Amino acid sequence: MSKKGFTLAEVLITLGIIGVVAAITIPMLITHFQKIVTVNQLKKTYSLLNQALRNSIADELGDPTWQDAGTKGYGAGDPGLKYIIPYLEVAYKFRRGASYPIYKANGTGLSQFQYACSDTSPYVYVLKNGTMIFFVNFLNYSPMGNALFILVDLNGKKGPNRIGRDIFVFTMTKDKPDIIGTYGSKKTVDELLASGAACPGKGVVSGYQGYVGWGCSTLIIKDGWKIKKHYPWW
Repeated sequence: MSKKGFTLAEVLITLGIIGVVAAITIPMLITHFQKIVTVNQLKKTYSLLNQALRNSIADELGDPTWQDAGTKGYGAGDPGLKYIIPYLEVAYKFRRGASYPIYKANGTGLSQFQYACSDTSPYVYVLKNGTMIFFVNFLNYSPMGNALFILVDLNGKKGPNRIGRDIFVFTMTKDKPDIIGTYGSKKTVDELLASGAACPGKGVVSGYQGYVGWGCSTLIIKDGWKIKKHYPWW
């Protein structure tokens, strides 16, 4: 009885099919894993920030009127340094600058957060878990919603240092200083997706482009702490 085996052509065809399937599925699996890690880190950081603020208020540091937020408007003071940072496990800090670029969500260039309040809120605080945090203070600047913007970089300087990918924006406002929220929290998912600036895709340029991507964290939260297919992940 003769033994039947595979011919060289059959083996090569099989290997070719396996290679094609792997080329398709492996990137998808990697992307799926990256999304899960990003959401988990973002959710944990969001919880840490709010817990820090609650601890600050419990210690009677929280001031509902934010009298020490600065009286000069744009960029005056750094209340995050008083109300939040002391209640986080900070490893070290460094001065913001060209060595740490912050890119827009649509990839069209540097974000305005790269420059805003660089003199009054100049430091980036690195937590022991590697997450980086810095503040942009507009608490006494009504055109920007009287808000303290809290930016978190989930993977440090590794990159891409792009808002909506590894950098996300949280906010704390003067009219509700007892909780850290997100920009556009009153908008629906459809409204956020329709906006040309809230959480735009690669190369999308419409709406107010000064602070594109600051609604990406809102979109993730409104989607049940998930990065869904409609999220502009790239």
